[in-house]
Amino acid sequence: NTLVIVSHDLENALAISDTAFIMAMQPGEPLPDGTLTVASGATLVKEIDLAAMGLAFDPGIRDRAEFREVLRDVKSSL
Repeated sequence: NTLVIVSHDLENALAISDTAFIMAMQPGEPLPDGTLTVASGATLVKEIDLAAMGLAFDPGIRDRAEFREVLRDVKSSL
């Protein structure tokens, strides 16, 4: 079974996931005057397989250095 969770709480969403798909707004296209167009929505920017990393289904995941690193990486990609 699959459950899709949409959340702005990155830590909690990652802590209960086996795979995470991170979406973010991308910059718009440059216009001749140097400004950017407004992006037309979010796009997939990263897929994280927490199960393959040995982080899924771990009650103590928030205390693991590997999890903290994944969380930092996700935040930096937004």
